[in-house]
Amino acid sequence: MPSKWLIYSLFFLLAGCSLLNPDLKTISKVKIGSTEVKVRVSSTVQDLQRGLAGVTSLAWDQGMLFVFPKKDYYSFWMKGMLIPLDIIWLDGQQVIGLSENVQPPDSQTPDSDLPAYRIFKPVDYVLEVPAGFVAKYGVKVGDQAEYLK
Repeated sequence: MPSKWLIYSLFFLLAGCSLLNPDLKTISKVKIGSTEVKVRVSSTVQDLQRGLAGVTSLAWDQGMLFVFPKKDYYSFWMKGMLIPLDIIWLDGQQVIGLSENVQPPDSQTPDSDLPAYRIFKPVDYVLEVPAGFVAKYGVKVGDQAEYLK
C-alpha cells in the first residue's frame, strides 16, 4: 500500500494541473439513468483542493463534478468535510466504481491520519453527491452518465 505521504503528494501534484478544457466549463448537470444532478464543476486549483469542504448540506439533486485532464488513478480525502458523501467514479460516461456513505472525519483527526478513497482503475470524472444517493436512485457500475449544459 502506498504511503500516505505519496498519496498527499499525488493530490497536490494533481492540484497543480490545468483541470478543464474550455468546452467542459459549460457542464451544469450530470444525468445518470433518469436522475439529473445540478453540479458545480471543479474548475480551478482552489476548487479541486476545497471540493465540498465546509458545505453543511446538499439537496438530493446537487453535487460536485471533478473533471481531470486525463484518465489516471486519483484519490480523494474528506478533509474539512461536514457531511457524508457518495462518490461516483467515471471513465468517460461509464460508472466504473462507487464509494458509498463516505463519512466526514472527526474534527480532531490529523491530516496524516485521514483515509484516502480511490478505486484501482483510471478515471477522468468523479461525481460527489449526498450519501444515500447511490442507493436511493439505484446507481450501479455500468450505468451511463450524460454531461449536460
